[in-house]
Amino acid sequence: MQLPKFLSSSAGRTLFISLTFWLLLFTYCRIHFWRDIHTSFFQSKIAYDFKYTLIRHQQAQDHLRNLKTQSSHVTKGSLHPDICVAVVTVKRQGEQYIDAALGSLLQGLNAYERKQLQLMVLFADPDPTIHPSWNLPWLEKAADWTGTYNVSDEVHSQLREWMEQSSQRSFFEKEAFDYTYALSLCHETSAPYILMLEDDVIAADSWLAKTTQSLRQIEKKATEHDDPYFNWFYFRLFWFEPGMQWATDNASWVPHMYFTVLLGTFVVSGLLLLSRRYKGRSEKCSKLGAWWIPDGWTIIVLSLEGLMPTRGVFPMRWGCCTQAMVYPRDHVPPLVEWIHERDKVSIDVMVERYADEKRLERLAIAPQLMQHVGLSSTRDSKEEELMRIRALQFEDHDVAKLKKDHTKLTSPWLSD
Repeated sequence: MQLPKFLSSSAGRTLFISLTFWLLLFTYCRIHFWRDIHTSFFQSKIAYDFKYTLIRHQQAQDHLRNLKTQSSHVTKGSLHPDICVAVVTVKRQGEQYIDAALGSLLQGLNAYERKQLQLMVLFADPDPTIHPSWNLPWLEKAADWTGTYNVSDEVHSQLREWMEQSSQRSFFEKEAFDYTYALSLCHETSAPYILMLEDDVIAADSWLAKTTQSLRQIEKKATEHDDPYFNWFYFRLFWFEPGMQWATDNASWVPHMYFTVLLGTFVVSGLLLLSRRYKGRSEKCSKLGAWWIPDGWTIIVLSLEGLMPTRGVFPMRWGCCTQAMVYPRDHVPPLVEWIHERDKVSIDVMVERYADEKRLERLAIAPQLMQHVGLSSTRDSKEEELMRIRALQFEDHDVAKLKKDHTKLTSPWLSD
C-alpha cells in the first residue's frame, strides 16, 4: 500500500505525527480538566454540577435516619474538645439545609473523633420556634448544644427589628451579630480551635481527620517569627475558585512560571539556530522541535494548574466566603471586638479587612473539605449566583480513597 504523497516526505510525516500527538493531548485535557476554572478547558455549563456531593448527601441522610431511631447511648463531645464547631442557622425560604449539614459532619466519625468535637447549633431567628428543626429530638442527639440568643430584651428587640427590615445595612448588622455571638459561644469552651460553619454546607468524609492533621502541620510551621505560617489567622475548609486570589507563591505553577517561559524560549531559539546553521545534520533536531514544542506548550499554557494542582495546606491573599473557616482561639476576642467597633459590611469582607489591617496569614486546603450547597439565601441572592459559589475540586473526591485516608489518619489515635 502506497502512502499518500504528503506522508512520503520527512516534513509531512513529522507534521502528521505532531498533529496527531497534539490532538491526543488536547483530547486528554478536555476530558480531565473540564472542571478546572484555571485552564482553557473549563466548561461552565457542567462544571458546577454535583457529583461527590450527591453521594455525601445520601450518606448524611442515612446517618440521620439511624440517629433518629437509635435508642442507646450516643457519644457526645468531651468537656475539653480539640475543635468547637459553631453552626448558625435561620429559617430559609424553601429547602432547609441544616439536617444534611449536621449529618455530613457526623457521618463516619468514630467515637474518639466525636469526643474531640464540640458541636453547637445557634438558631438565629429572633423567634426560633419558626425554624422547622427547632427542638427536634434527633437534634439533641446530634449536637452538644442547641439554643438561641441569651440577650437582654433591648438587644432582642433590635434583632427582631433587623430581621423585619429589608435593607442591606440591617442584614449586615444582623449577620455580624450572629457571627460574633457564635464565635463567642465556642470561645467559652476550652477548644484551641473554632470552626465557623454556615448551615448550607456538606462535609466530606474524613474532614475532621484531615483538618486535625493539617492544623498540626500548620502549628509546626508557626512557632518562630520567621516561620511561613507564623501568626496565622484562619484556615479555610471551603473556598470557591473564582472568588479566591492566589498568593504569589501558593499556586503550584507560579514559582515555575518564569523558569518555564525562559526554558521554552531558550530551547526554541536554540533549535531554530541549529536548523539554520546545520541544515542537514539538524534534521532530527528539527523534527523533535516541530513535534514536541507545540504540543508541550499546549499543555503548559492551557492546563498549568490542572497538571500541577495545589494540594494540602497553602497560603492565600483573600477568598470567599465564610462557609467554613477555622480560627485559633487566641484570635477570636480581638476579632469580635474589631467587628463590633466597625461599620458593618458583609462579614466575609470584614474578616478579610481585619486580616489585612493586622497583617495576618491566611491559609486554605486543597482539595476543599466542605461544599456549599445552598440555593436559597438569607440575603435574597439569585439562585444562579449561588450556584457559582461551589468548590469545584470538592466534586472530584473519590469515596474509596477518602475512606482509606480516614482509616489511615485515625488508626494511630485508636491505638493509643
